[in-house]
Amino acid sequence: MINGLKPAQRISLSDNIVEQLTGLIAREVLKPGERIPSEKQLCQEFGVGRTSVREALKSLSVMEFWSRMPGMERSFLPTATDISSAPSNGDCSSTVRW
Repeated sequence: MINGLKPAQRISLSDNIVEQLTGLIAREVLKPGERIPSEKQLCQEFGVGRTSVREALKSLSVMEFWSRMPGMERSFLPTATDISSAPSNGDCSSTVRW
């Protein structure tokens, strides 16, 4: 037995989507104020169902990475006051201030 190893964890589809999108935000591929694709387009891009995309968007909303604008067909990233580099695991919650 090797000391220090932890059991492998499965990551949910929605968590994977969150990691990918927060990574894109941190690398400024997705810029503050920019439109993000519709749920349907995100489903096609990630190869997942709407439930996974909606769950991911809900998580991003709680983390204040995006918000749905009333009356708009698409969602927008909020304006960022400061974006610094993200850790390699994609968790930007402590490095991005909105």
